[in-house]
Order: sequence, then C-alpha cells, then structure tokens
Amino acid sequence: MKKVFAVLLLLISVTIISVPSLALDDSYVVKDDIKVYVNDTLIGFDVQPFFYKNRTMVPIRGVFEALGAAVEWDNYTKTVEVTKSVRVRVQLDSHVAMVDEKRVVMDVPAVGLDGRIFVPVRFISEALGADVEWDNNTKTVYINENTYNEDIGNVLNGGKYATDSVWNYYILQDGVLVGENNETKIQEKIAEHAVCGLHILDNWIYYIGVDNGIQKIMRVSKDGSSQKEIVVDEPVQSMQILNGWIYYSPSDSGTLYRASTDGTVTEKVLEDGDFSDKNWFVQNSFIYYKNVAKGGAIYCARINGTGIRNLVYDSNKYSLKLIDEKYIYLVRDDGEKGFYRVPLTGGIPEKIMGETPLCINSDRYWFYAAVKTNNGSSLIKRIKNGNETYTINEYKESDTPKSIYLSDSSIYYSLVRGTEEMVFQMSLYGQDIKAMSWIYGKDYYRVRDILSNVQTRHNALIGFASLQMTTIRTGETTSTIINEIKLNNAQSLYYQKTKAENNNDLEMWIDKSYVYSKKPDEDHWSINEIDKSDKPSVNIAVLGLFRPTQELCNNLTVIEQEDGYILYGNGTFKHFIQGLLQDKRNGLLTMFDYIDNLEMRVSINKDYYIEQLDLKLKLGSSSGMPQDDSIIHHQYINSQFNSVYLNLPYSVRQSLNAKEKADSNIKFGLEKLNESKYQEAIQYFDAALAAYNKSYDAYYYKGNAYYRQGKYEEAILIYDKYLELEPDNFDILAYKGLCYLELGDSAKAEEIANEVIKADNLNRIAYNLLGLVYFQRKEFADSYKMFEKAVAIDKNYYDACLNMASTLFNMGSYTKCVNAVEEFLKRFPNNRDLLLIKATSLSKQGKTEQAIEAYKQILSLDPANDFVAMTYIALEYEKLQEFDKAQEYADRAKSVYPNYSLLVYLLEKLEYERFTLSGQKIVNFIKDYYLFYNETDEVVKAISEFINKGEAYTIGDIVKLIEAIKSSDDDLTYLLTGSDYASYMKRKADSSVTVRQQDDNTVYVKISDFSPGTGVLFNEYMQSIEKPEDKILIIDLRDNGSGLTDEAGIMLDALLPECFTSYYIERGGYITTNQSGKSSVKFSKTAILVNENSASASELLALGLRTHLDNVAIIGRQTMGKGVGQIIYNDLNRKYALFLVNHYWNVLEKNIHGTGINVDITVENDADFTKAVNEFIKQ
Repeated sequence: MKKVFAVLLLLISVTIISVPSLALDDSYVVKDDIKVYVNDTLIGFDVQPFFYKNRTMVPIRGVFEALGAAVEWDNYTKTVEVTKSVRVRVQLDSHVAMVDEKRVVMDVPAVGLDGRIFVPVRFISEALGADVEWDNNTKTVYINENTYNEDIGNVLNGGKYATDSVWNYYILQDGVLVGENNETKIQEKIAEHAVCGLHILDNWIYYIGVDNGIQKIMRVSKDGSSQKEIVVDEPVQSMQILNGWIYYSPSDSGTLYRASTDGTVTEKVLEDGDFSDKNWFVQNSFIYYKNVAKGGAIYCARINGTGIRNLVYDSNKYSLKLIDEKYIYLVRDDGEKGFYRVPLTGGIPEKIMGETPLCINSDRYWFYAAVKTNNGSSLIKRIKNGNETYTINEYKESDTPKSIYLSDSSIYYSLVRGTEEMVFQMSLYGQDIKAMSWIYGKDYYRVRDILSNVQTRHNALIGFASLQMTTIRTGETTSTIINEIKLNNAQSLYYQKTKAENNNDLEMWIDKSYVYSKKPDEDHWSINEIDKSDKPSVNIAVLGLFRPTQELCNNLTVIEQEDGYILYGNGTFKHFIQGLLQDKRNGLLTMFDYIDNLEMRVSINKDYYIEQLDLKLKLGSSSGMPQDDSIIHHQYINSQFNSVYLNLPYSVRQSLNAKEKADSNIKFGLEKLNESKYQEAIQYFDAALAAYNKSYDAYYYKGNAYYRQGKYEEAILIYDKYLELEPDNFDILAYKGLCYLELGDSAKAEEIANEVIKADNLNRIAYNLLGLVYFQRKEFADSYKMFEKAVAIDKNYYDACLNMASTLFNMGSYTKCVNAVEEFLKRFPNNRDLLLIKATSLSKQGKTEQAIEAYKQILSLDPANDFVAMTYIALEYEKLQEFDKAQEYADRAKSVYPNYSLLVYLLEKLEYERFTLSGQKIVNFIKDYYLFYNETDEVVKAISEFINKGEAYTIGDIVKLIEAIKSSDDDLTYLLTGSDYASYMKRKADSSVTVRQQDDNTVYVKISDFSPGTGVLFNEYMQSIEKPEDKILIIDLRDNGSGLTDEAGIMLDALLPECFTSYYIERGGYITTNQSGKSSVKFSKTAILVNENSASASELLALGLRTHLDNVAIIGRQTMGKGVGQIIYNDLNRKYALFLVNHYWNVLEKNIHGTGINVDITVENDADFTKAVNEFIKQ
C-alpha cells in the first residue's frame, strides 16, 4: 500500500498558492487533451496535464484529494507534503522526491505551471511499479489502488452471499436477506424482496431487490440505522461494484451503465453486450463481456467504453466463468467439455480442465468446482498453476449443484435436493461440513410445533365446509366475491358457489373425471376433463399451505388462548404466496404479477383445525407502477370438519348425456372430414351443436371443413362464432388470419398474427401465419425467422417445419435445408413432402447420386403409383448420362400417367440421347448454341468429315472440329480433355469459392472460377454471415477469366435487391432476362478486386454489383473486356467437356465486350492491393 501511495502522489498535482512558474522550453512542451482516471473516476483539473520532453506531466492535488489524502503546501521551501499511509514531499524544480524520507530520483523534474506543480507519470510507473496505465489512443492515464476484485467469484455464482469478516450475509430462497454473526451465530432478518448481487461497501449492503414487482438496485445500512434505499430506480438484470462505482445493465438491454454508490451520478459505459447475470465482469479498469454485435465473441473495453477489442483468437463460441489477476476463464457454448483460460491481454484459449464445471469459484491460488463424476457430482479443489486436485466433498446422486461461495476460511455451497435449495458450510479443506439452517423468528420452535399438528390433522381431514369472502380494494373502488365451498374427499366431490358483482355468479362441481360449471342463465353445464391440479383435495386448498416451513416458522408469532392459538405476522411470504397462485380457486391473485406484502392471521382450535383465516395482500402491478391502496383481503370461516355430505345434481347428468351425443357426432364428422366429404362433415358438426350448445370444438372443425374447401369467407364466419364464445382462444384467431391470407388480404393476416403474438407470444400458429405472410411477399429471411420461432415453441408442429424447410429451399440455402429436413424426418419419418424438398435440394447442389437415393426413398412409399418420383429419378439418371436407367424409370412413370408434362419432355430428350450418335450430338450442340457459328464451306466440310467417322472419332478429331468452327477472335471457347478434364470432374465447388472473415468487420471471398455449383455455394456462404450490414465485403476476381455467367447470376441474386440484373442475347437475337428476388444479403460496402485477366462472368459480377448497389468500388486494373458467356457440353463416357461461347450479356444495356471495365481505384502493382483495400475500408 505504501508503494502504491508513493506512486500516486508523484502522479498528481497539488493546488498551490503563489507557486512560481518554471520557464519551460516551449519546444519541449506539447499540450493535448489528457484525461486522468483515479480508481476508475475521471478527475477534473483547472490546469490541464501536458507532455514535457516526451513525458506525461500531471498536477498533484486532484488525485490525492480523490484518494482522501491530506495535502499541505510550504510556501517558504516551495514543497508540497501529502500524507495518508505514507508521507511524501515534492519540491518545485527538483528531480528528487522524498517518500518516507527515502530519496527517489525522477528523470524529469517537478515543474510549476499556472500556479500548479506537475510530475511525470511514466517515471513513477516504471521506477516504483505503480498501477498506472497509459492509453495512447485516447491520451488517458488510469491509476488504481485496488486492481483485483476479490468478490467477483461470489458475484458470478449468483451474488447471494457476501461477508465483511464479522457478519456473513445471505439471500435465502424466499428472498429474505439474513445476517449471521461469525462469532455468536446469531441470525437477524435484514430485508425482504432481495434477489442477488450482494456487495458489502463501507457501512452499506448493496443488492438487487424487488420494488413493486421490478428488480432494482438497493442498499441498507449494516447497523440498521436507515431504511432500505433505492439506488438505481429502473429495471436491472445484473450489477457489480468496484472502486466506488455500481456497474449495471437494465433488464432486457445490451447496454451497461455505471452509477455512483449513492445513485446521484449515472454514466452510459458500453453497448452491444450480453450483460445478463453471470456473463460479464469488471476488473482493473476493464469490462470483460460477450459482444453480441460480434456474434457473442469475448471482448474487453475500458470502464469508459473505449479500447474495445477481441480477446479470444479462435472461431469457437465461449461464455465467461471467472477472472483473476492474470486470466479470464471460459467454457465452450457448444457443449464441448472443458474449462479454458485466456490471458487478460487476449490469446487462443488453453484447456486447463477436462470437465466443464457445473459451478466454480476461486481464490488467488485455488479453484473450487463442482464437476460431474460417474456416480453423480463432486466438489473438487484444484491448484491454478498445476494439476494438483483434491476431492473435498461428494454430492448425493440426486443433488443438483448450484453455487459455490468463498470467505477467508470457509466454503459455502448450495444445491437443490428435490424441490428444496440447501446451503452447506465447510472449511477450505473440506472439513467440518454442516447444513446451514435459518432460525431468526422469536417464536420459531413454538410455531413449528403448532403447524406440525395442523398439518397432521388436515392431512387426515375427509371433508369440510368453508365460507370465503374476498374483498378487492383499489383506490376508492371496492368489490366483493363470496364463495361457498364444500369438499368431501371420500366421495371425491367438490362444490363451489360463487356470488360476485355484476351478476357474474358461477356454480361449479368437480368429481373424479370432470369439472362442471354453469352460470345461472345457462341451460347446460360446461364440462371439461379434470387435470391433476383440479382434483378435489384438502391439500390443494389454502389450508394445505400451513405446514411447518422455515418461512412460516420464522415470520409468525404465537398468541395462546384457552380455545386454541392465533398465529399472525406480515412479510413477503414468497413460498406461501406461490402456493396461493398455484391454487386455481384463488384465481383472483393471478391478475397481478407482484404482491408487496402479506398480513396473515390464523385462528386454530384445540383440535388443530384452522377455523378462521385472514389474509390481506398488498398488491403491486404488472407494469411496476405502484397501485394506490391496492388490497386483496381473503377471509375464511371453516366448519363441519369431517361431516360434509354432497350429491351431484341431476342437471349435471343431463348435460353429460348431451355432451356424449355431441362428441359422437363430432367423431363421425371428423371421419367425413378426413375423407374430404365436407358437406356431410358439416352436417355432423351442426348436429353436435344442436345437441350440446357448449360443444365449441364443433365450430372449430366446421370452420376447418370450409377452409379445406377453399370457402374462406364462410370459415371466417364460423371462427367468429367460436370467438364470441371463447374470445381468448388465440389459436382460432390465428386460423382466421390464415383464411384472410388465402383470400389475398396479407395485410389483415399480418395484423391478426401480430395481435395474437402480442397477447400470446408463444403462439406457434401465429408465428407460422406471419411466416407465411413474409413468404408470400418473398421476404424469405424474415419468413425463416418466424417459422424458426414456431418450431422452437413446438418442435412437432409439422406445418411450421415444412414451411421452414421450404423457405430455406427458396433462399437457396440448400445445405442448411437438407440438415433441417434430416432433423424434421426424425419427428415425421418418411414424410413425402419433406423428402421431396431434401431430394430437390441435393439435386440443386449437384449431388446427383444422393438426390437419386432420396427420390427412391420417396418412391418406396408408393412404388406402384408415384409417377412424379419416378420422373425425377429418371431426370437425375439422365444428368449422369445413364440413359438406359433413365429410360427404365421414365417408362414406369409413363405406365402410370403418360400425360405428365415433365415426363413428356424427358421422354423426347431420352429418345434423342439414346438413338443419336455422339458425334452428331456435339455437332448439333455447336450449330444450335455457338454464338459465332458461321456455316462457311470450310465449316461444312469439317463437320461432314467429322460425322462420317461415326463413333470412331477421337479426341483429336474433336479438337480439329473446334478449330474449324471457332471464330478467330474467340479465346473463351475451349476443350477440356485428359488430365485437365479429370481434374475438372474431381474438383468441388468449395475449391473455387474461398471465404474467410479477415477481422470482425471484413469478409474476404476469393472466386477462382465460375464452374457449376459455385453460385449456390457463394449464396450459402453469404447467408451464413452474421450481421452483414455491419461488415465490408471484399470479392477477389483477379485472374478469373471465364466460367458460366449463370453462376455469376446466382451470386448477383444473392447480393442485389429486387431488380433486372442483366440479360443475355443469343445468336439470332433471342433474349433472356435475369431478375433478382426480394431477399438479399446487404453489406455496408463492397470492394471488388480485378486485373487484366478478369473476364466474362467475372466482369458480369463486378459490373452488376457496381451498377445496382451503392458503396461499391472496383479496385485494380482494367479488365479484359469479354462481355460474353459460356455453356458446357460434357460427355461423361468419352471424358471431355466443351466450353462454348453462347451469348452476349448486358447490364442496363451496357456491354463491355472489347473495352473492359474501368476501375474506381487503380492499383499498378500487385503488392499495393492490400494498401488500396485498407484505404477503401477506412473511407
């Protein structure tokens, strides 16, 4: 501490009266906007720091006064003296400072300027090892007394334990903050509504607590001298305290703020982070966090939000677990086992433990971790700088480890056993293990005895009667509900009659099988099958909540009377209230998200039955705004213990018979619906409604019958009738939206989908509907997100799974589509529609053999009749030039349905392929498709000689033929044979397209050629990039001199908005227009690298992007100028491929044939490309 103080003194200025200014040589003085942070707080100076002889000079007084030091000035000797834990003297114009009478020499003397003394920062830092850092980018000095946050491990384990060495503080499971004296073991209740984030600072306990339903940062004094104070009065999800600042993140926010410890100052620190609980830490003037703008990568930043940089130098995703003076500690997000560390300066993660800790904490030398073992879990102690490991405790097999907290001498670890969370204490070596118990109520043991007897009596209770009155008061408004309740467990009958205001009376019976309910003006009883929570039982009534729990025993007081006992108390009673909320007969409570306080008074007779119960709940609101005088008051008067007899009314049995008749009609109606006999189905559904007018499902099925017939307006009317009866059935409302979509009203469909999602954000049908709206608009990226949400809600929702796969197919994300379909087929085995999408995706990728297998799997579902699958198998065999196989499947399809248009085309093609000589085929190909074909006498002669050879022609004969017909200025028509052809056939598209992310903001794509499949692969790469709008795309087309323009067209479609990208002009003037769809991948800007060898498809891609997009620059040298495109004739049997120039291409009527593309940024030498790209990026 003395060393740190000596350093800090020499860094800071002292305000001096009449200090003469040294005659500084101006040539050595550089003034700049230098900032100084002391213990993470920015210090203000009336005379600013400056550079003197390459040293940063700072004034003294501000820093030491910020540290609480005494500063005195001796005007006679021109010396300043600073005293705290050390005494330091600095004399003006002197190279020597005295630290506790020890001489320290500075290479730059203390100087005076404008009445202030200045000393050098860097000298002090290097000579005395002070914790001083200089950030040259921001011209900022960071000085810290305390650089290591020793409590961070406890905070990251949930922040429910803290200690000041005299008292240990705990947040219990019910939200009560308790203090326990280390010596006396006395326990005291300090506060309620506590959640997490415990910190001890001076005389204050800071924590995240609940105020009116919202988590906020609060503090209470340790000595109880002040009431709870709200420090940060807004919703908060996490907090940490260091160096007098509270760092926190608002709920559902990616932003980090910091506030002074009294809440009077608030500063925004950092954005785009995952600052949820346990996912970040503050230490040594840095914030360590997951940067969501960079795909969740681990980053750090200064406490003022500057100096943002990546810390993890590999492509895996990690989560933060711990930090110490040297390392941050991580686990993998993908579930890969292990515990990793990275230096605070950054690096590649190093695995230091083979197992992933279930929870972990550390002190300066040891890790304490819960890890999985063959028999359950163990608590281990492992040294940080080696492999020395000890097992210090074994968890029980059923235990779930939760947290590990550390003090100077003890380990406190929590676990979940059954439904109970337990805390144990032991020494740092695993000795003296004991379960922690919490006894702070003055009548704890007496209450426990009474409630134990109450629980025993009520568990044996057969039945009882109860009159319950509930009064709701909000402001000046009061309403009352009276319930008459009778229960007989022996008969399995429950009766409740509710009398409420506004004639909302209700009568209800529950037996073993059903819940029956009816309003006074209704003829039939509503009948619903019982679920477990409805089953009549004393134990689920409010009386069953009175058990000898720690919560009740600690917070209730006993009054003993002649005829029994009165228990009373008030508090949060978190678990008791949760029990009330779970009891459906207390449904009034579910109107509110938060209960601030519960006053309880229980009258118990000598037989330990609860005769009267008074519960008064003070309410908060779902919005978090306080409700003025909002109270729910429950009063219970119980009687007839074990003497109630009940009898189910005859009208209930009549309704049961009517429902059985309606259910029978619905069953027959569904059979007709599945047979597509819609009118007969509707008649059955109408009969069901006539028999039992509460058979609401009949409306649903009737609406479906109209929907399947395409009678969407009629379906809407039926769905509306259902919604009149059940207005909160959001599934039906979403089905109504599907009808509007089919009617072409996508705006109404979208409105309904959003309405449903607003009311029920887990409604799978609404997300599917919204996905269909976007799909219809060809906004596939948004469509995919909606279907993905629907599937996340219900992974077995077939419609959304199928739509999700279809969307991926339409996006051109074929690999992702195939992977998704493989997963869906596990849920829906042998589904034809899914298999068809998979097979077609494989075909689009050029994976012909795999496509055939997928089509054959479809065919196996109906091998005699599926002419579509037969036709597609024939098409794939035709691609492989296995014409006999293709003919076999085509003939099978023809025998089933000969007029299938695709089959008719294929049969004609197979007739040509099988019975035309191969020599004639290539001649026909040249005549039909060669752009520069000119039938001169020489050409006619060459063709005749070639054809006369029949099937005896050689590769050399083909070469002679090409040379004869080829135009003299055509250097893009060529033949691949021999080893070149073999290499071409073995090559994969991913060898032609290489993608790498050079840094967080730049994506580099090298396209070496435009061979088949490159466009599809490029599109998939583009769609896999996260947040492309924040990135720069670099496309390298240098030395790419030919290829298929169709592949370049696929790439343009991936990157361009909806527009006409280009058009092709073939021989004879035939024009093909190319158009991009609505969906596109947008980058912040794009650089295209070209040179004199970039031609044809490369030029089409470059010119198309520059023409149709902003922020595109072509960098390099003028291109070759080949505004033509190729097609391929590939003979798999004779092993050669002819690349034939087939068309001119234009972009907005511009063709660069013979001229090339002029670049935007010229690069003369290849070595200068990097410099040119960097300059473009910086623009």
